[in-house]
Amino acid sequence: MSITLKERLEKAASLVGFDSFDHTASAMIPRRCGKRIYVSDVGCDHAYLSLSLVLSGVADGAIASDVREGPLEAAKANICRYGCEGKIDTLLTDGLVGVEGYDPTDIVICGMGGETIMTILNEAPFVKTLGRRVILQPMTGVAELAIYLQMNGFRVYAERYALDDKKPYRIFGAVYDGISRDVSLTDALIGHPTFDEDLEAYLAFGRKTAAGIAKKANGIRASGKDASELDALYEDILKRISDTESNRK
Repeated sequence: MSITLKERLEKAASLVGFDSFDHTASAMIPRRCGKRIYVSDVGCDHAYLSLSLVLSGVADGAIASDVREGPLEAAKANICRYGCEGKIDTLLTDGLVGVEGYDPTDIVICGMGGETIMTILNEAPFVKTLGRRVILQPMTGVAELAIYLQMNGFRVYAERYALDDKKPYRIFGAVYDGISRDVSLTDALIGHPTFDEDLEAYLAFGRKTAAGIAKKANGIRASGKDASELDALYEDILKRISDTESNRK
């Protein structure tokens, strides 16, 4: 039995269990190598992500949590339906409260705003354990989340981009190593695709971001203020998009 996920969730799931990427070989370092992989699926909804990871053998088990009773009941029903009662637990909780006892190797948070994701991570100190992975797919506040990760000791080992219903999304895979890093504004805004197969989604994400910057700059100019910094940022983003397209040809 298998679960079909939306593209953004499928690509988030693809980052579970990894903590490095071999750019010379253009492939992920094998993830399991006998190690336990246990997933915390925060805001699990119907637990499809947890089920997909467990049924495919990627994860040994999962804790599917949600702050709402309705989705959690649906999750429980699906877990029983697919015969995963012994491998996937459920928890009614806010964020990561109570999840520490399960000692997850991978924490997956998808479909929430970047600010909410940052709050969840900040309120769970156990997340900052060496080697702990977080896989995040924010709906808003993407650049702010990118900066947060780099400044708070998370090394971003992979970035994926997805198109769902023609809307572009960015997914972060990061592992905690305690080293604070700087990140340029362009990197924070649009990043770099780790996989060539994500280029179309990446370009769509970059163009959408550039359009937002241009709109904001036009609004500032209309109010009689200087928008030169935003104009320079817009040009930098367009250049990265153009360079990416040229390298693909």
